[in-house]
Parts: sequence; C-alpha cells; structure tokens
Amino acid sequence: MYQAETHKGKQQQKIFDCHNEPEALAKIQAQYYKYIMKNLFLSLAFMLIGSFTFANNGGEITNLEKKAELLIVLNHHPNNESLKLNLKFNDLDDIEKIKIDDIIPISYDEECTVDITVSVTVSVGIASATVELKVKDVPCSSIKTRVKQMVTEAKEAASAAL
Repeated sequence: MYQAETHKGKQQQKIFDCHNEPEALAKIQAQYYKYIMKNLFLSLAFMLIGSFTFANNGGEITNLEKKAELLIVLNHHPNNESLKLNLKFNDLDDIEKIKIDDIIPISYDEECTVDITVSVTVSVGIASATVELKVKDVPCSSIKTRVKQMVTEAKEAASAAL
C-alpha cells in the first residue's frame, strides 16, 4: 500500500505507488480537483460581489455641477509689469457672465504689447480638464477683446474635454 520514507530522522513522507495502486492516484486527483473547485468558486464569488459593489453608485454621481477656475495673466512688455487674476466659479456658465472691463482695470493707451495667458479648469466631481491658451505681442489697445475671445475658446474646449 503505502511506502514510508524517513527524511532526516523526523519527517515522514507518504509516497504513493500509482502504478500498483490506482486508488492512490484517484485520491490525489480528487484532492486536487476539490482544491481547484474551491478556489474557482471563491474567485467567482468575489468577482460577483465586486462587480455589484462598483456598479451601484446610489444615484449620487448623476447630477454633478461643473465648477470652473479662470486664470488670466497679463505681462506688459516695456514696463515688465505683470497682472495675475485667479477667479473661481461654482458654475461653468458663470464664466460667460463676467465683465472683462471690470476685472481688467488697466487701460493702456500707449503703444505697447502684452503677452496674455488664459487658463480655464473645469471640474466635475474628481475629473477635471485644463485648457491653457497663450498669445504673445497683443497690442495694448485690444487686450480686453482678445481676453474675452480667449476665455470663451478655453471654456468651450475644457467643457468639451469632459
């Protein structure tokens, strides 16, 4: 039936002689299949529980508001002056309601150029998209109209990304 070997005096290992004892091979295969089936059942159960957990959102994420952040940076060339405006909005549509004349109080009548950077970040929940537009050497007389165009373009691009 079983042959026992002694390893280093303490451990004993049962060696099955599968050629002479077919029932020994059947026992080994039965234990192996039982082990595999148990692991297969547990993995399927955990996958099923996990899929139900992640698929159920409870309706919390359906109506999230789009929040926005607007960053305008103006760099005046001859004077090396810089103006940085950082505005945060609770609704994306509020960006359209801002009056550029009120937030940019600078009136340049002289011959000068300005570098303009407009950055719009739109976030919905944990996802966010940022669009940054840069224009160099804009005449000072057209700062406000150019900033309006850039804000509109950046807002549309950022909201389209989400």
